[in-house]
Amino acid sequence: MSSSPTFPQELFDLIIDETSTFNPEADRTHQLATLALVCKAFCDRAHRHLFASVKIVSRKSDGKPNRLKRVRQLYKLLKVETSALASWITSFTYTFWHARDSKSEVAFILRKLFNDYYENVQRHRLLTPCFLSLEITARWLALGTDLGSALFEVCHRQRLASLTVSHLQHMPSNFFMHSYIKNLALHQISWSEPLPKVSFEKIVKSREKENTSNISPSHGASSHVEMSPFIGLPNMKNLVFELNYGTAEVTVLQEILLTASASLEFLDVRVGLSAISGINPIPFNKLRRLRTLTIGQWAVLSGLSSTHRFLLEGTDFCPSLEEVEVHFILRTDDLMAPAVPISHHSIAEYTAFDDLFSQPQFSQIRFLTFHVRVKIPNTLSRFAEEVLTPGEYVHRIRSCLPTISARHDMVFNVFIQLPDPELE
Repeated sequence: MSSSPTFPQELFDLIIDETSTFNPEADRTHQLATLALVCKAFCDRAHRHLFASVKIVSRKSDGKPNRLKRVRQLYKLLKVETSALASWITSFTYTFWHARDSKSEVAFILRKLFNDYYENVQRHRLLTPCFLSLEITARWLALGTDLGSALFEVCHRQRLASLTVSHLQHMPSNFFMHSYIKNLALHQISWSEPLPKVSFEKIVKSREKENTSNISPSHGASSHVEMSPFIGLPNMKNLVFELNYGTAEVTVLQEILLTASASLEFLDVRVGLSAISGINPIPFNKLRRLRTLTIGQWAVLSGLSSTHRFLLEGTDFCPSLEEVEVHFILRTDDLMAPAVPISHHSIAEYTAFDDLFSQPQFSQIRFLTFHVRVKIPNTLSRFAEEVLTPGEYVHRIRSCLPTISARHDMVFNVFIQLPDPELE
């Protein structure tokens, strides 16, 4: 009697694929783990879904042992696994709370997912992009040589298509130079002195060896290429960048944009500072392919402020920019009863912003969207009848922006988010 499956493999794959859509996640994981034990015909397909997204995330209150246990379980799996398990992981998220948190295990996992995986690519001619998200509440030097080197190595592998890094302090300002990353998000990062040029010699030489079609001609030809002292991301399409600590961050952002100017299409700048005036404007006129710009300021009760105008002002602008999104928290003095007028200060800010869109460089904008988060003062939170409705907020905002509201060639939307009374 033959031991081969009675039904075609495609049918088994369809069953497993359907199981992977089950909710909640705990049920889905249990069912896929059970199917993986049926036979070899089920195992590989079930594992592709089981390990597609690996998250080792916990709050401080969860305690350190549980997180370390999960790290070591994954470490042991990858260490003994001889199949394509590493290639099935297309998303890896890890929260790194302490400088002593399994640094050697995490370094091994990163290298297994990206460095060792490249050898499989050479054999199988298949490249599966991977998303990496790291929340690292530590200083750069506290990571140690091994983990720091592992992170540097994987950030320069083709498989790393998307990267999110949060809370890392004193990161080298040119860390991502010559990287393949297409989607980069940097949250609450502070920057330090750049790495020496010698740190990138191996990266440039490896590009020659890989000889792939994705290598930018201007960065992959020779180890003697003149390298910028700042970050270079010639393949980047999407950038999220938070400004929280001061002018040094703005300088890094400016250099990122200059070196990504040939490819960047979506930019999201989030400002936690109360003001960033007095420094050089962001070089939007260099971003020839930028299509969508998002500006958010989440300093408490910042309102529509000079920061938004500063990020938009310039003698020139992006020729391909079509969509602008603006996020802010509404000022306290705009949160009065319907009969109370908007403050003179707020009117001045809206008028200045409105005037921007009468300038020629903004004529190509086709979509402008305001996302407004309303903060209700404690003095009004108990009196719902004295708080404006979303529609009234929209009417007030549009009335303060007559030039923008009157443009027939641009769609202007305002979305209001009121607080949940039960959470106030």
